[in-house]
Amino acid sequence: MNDSFFLFWNMIELFLFKQSIKRSFQYEGINLTFQRFLENML
Repeated sequence: MNDSFFLFWNMIELFLFKQSIKRSFQYEGINLTFQRFLENML
């Protein structure tokens, strides 16, 4: 498989991962802090 496909798939997986993390942390009230932490890591 070519690199562009892997890049595209990684973007999708990362997006789904971030969405699931946002959902699981939302009721804790720390989703914004964790989101900022993720964005600083990437």
